[in-house]
Amino acid sequence: MLIANKTENAVKISLIGEIMGDNAWMDSDAADFGLILAQADGAPIELWVSSPGGSLDAAMTMRAMLSEYTGEIAIHTAGRVASAATLLLCVPNARVIAHRGSIFMIHKAGMVSEGNADEMRKSADILDVCDDEIMKVYQLRLKCGEDEIRDMMRAETWMRPEEAQALGLIDEVSAVTSGGYVAELINPQPDR
Repeated sequence: MLIANKTENAVKISLIGEIMGDNAWMDSDAADFGLILAQADGAPIELWVSSPGGSLDAAMTMRAMLSEYTGEIAIHTAGRVASAATLLLCVPNARVIAHRGSIFMIHKAGMVSEGNADEMRKSADILDVCDDEIMKVYQLRLKCGEDEIRDMMRAETWMRPEEAQALGLIDEVSAVTSGGYVAELINPQPDR
């Protein structure tokens, strides 16, 4: 779920839960994210991420949009940031801050596939292409080489904030122990 609001100083965006791709029931998070960034119009962005991952297509698109954004970007993590969600941390010139309780996971791409042996082999070839592109995105941020990144993806690597910082996935670990920021809903419910 994407929630955003604009303050005097920044546009605050919360990405909580699974990153959704295009489907018959709802728009892609990437489409909504693009609208938020267009309306931000260069104002500083504060993006909070707490996500198990989700659509690789949507995450790659959102990362590309952030990479092209002209304003300052600070990315905060809280809770689990895994799978496709970690790609959002690989934005050039963004400051990535992990808050206590953040955990990170990177792995190889996966997909649901069915069909005959030829179709299954084709699916495996597609996943190899996806893994190559995921690795290239991680290379933008991680302080290790291609072989080490591929080994971490193959192993499904989970990391504490300090481990993610040593690898270069994040820039700092926040000393703040509070729960973090969630952007306000546009029409919050009144107190009862």
